[in-house]
Amino acid sequence: MYFIYSDDNFLLKKQTQKIIKTITTENVEIESYSFVENSMEEIINAIRSYSFFAEQKIIILEDAWFTTDAKKPLHKTFLTKTFLEVLAQGFNENNILIFTVESNKISNKSAIMNWLTQNANVEYVAKLNEQQIKNYINQSFVRKNKTIENQAIDFLVELLPNDMQIINSEITKLLKLSAMNLTLEDVQKNTTNYYEHDIFQLVNDFLSSNINNFIVQYQNYKLFNSDNIGLFALMGNNLSILRDALILAQKGYSNAEIAGKLEINPYRLKMLLMIKKNSINQLNDKIKMLYNLIKRIVTGQADTLIIPEYELIKIMRSGEVQW
Repeated sequence: MYFIYSDDNFLLKKQTQKIIKTITTENVEIESYSFVENSMEEIINAIRSYSFFAEQKIIILEDAWFTTDAKKPLHKTFLTKTFLEVLAQGFNENNILIFTVESNKISNKSAIMNWLTQNANVEYVAKLNEQQIKNYINQSFVRKNKTIENQAIDFLVELLPNDMQIINSEITKLLKLSAMNLTLEDVQKNTTNYYEHDIFQLVNDFLSSNINNFIVQYQNYKLFNSDNIGLFALMGNNLSILRDALILAQKGYSNAEIAGKLEINPYRLKMLLMIKKNSINQLNDKIKMLYNLIKRIVTGQADTLIIPEYELIKIMRSGEVQW
């Protein structure tokens, strides 16, 4: 039995397939179920039943959100206590279960997670770091007997979010180009401009109280992503990094030293330092405002549409935080 978790869906699926290859025999059947899409009856029948076509059955059980603290809606028939009893009673010994969940944290409060910790091989698949991503990109071209300039690789790492599904998609697209040696110019012309990275402009407009530009940027973001909480958290994170960078700069640290201490990409630091500067106290106030706004949305004290926009515009107009 296996339990795999990762907040990168691409890596999660890759590791699942890797495990399957290590345990697969010639005569095996593979089935996939989801704790969100499939009923508990379907899943219980699957883990208890024999395969009609093979000696062994591998059952992939996705969306095991009951192992985390995330409040994700499972199938309406799912009952934690009942499913734990089923696992404890045992299942078909010819079946191999692989539980997966797209998360980087598991819960020590979850009864099923505690059971899995004692009875399954638990594995966390961490996101790749910058150098690992660069190696992955380079090797992807080597395997196709192509090359890509180091500058082009650096550009991809700086531009794309740390999401291997997105990175792999862009690599696949670039590999279809006729050129055998891809240059920086080739990559710049053929890579999607992911809107997430316009966050620097959005933060800049927010700090500059440029309301008209901010509204345009904000509405454009919502065309691609309806998650206000995620946006406000991203803004707050960038403001926190900017504040910490300014504090370290005042202490005499170089940009390279600051990037190292804050463990961020030098390009990201460079972009943040180009943003309009506020005083440390002003940055702290705006960081608190954003996280207070997130708290109000999460607790239902503010709706997710009108109130956030109103509060953001109010703070830009007044220059002060009032709660």
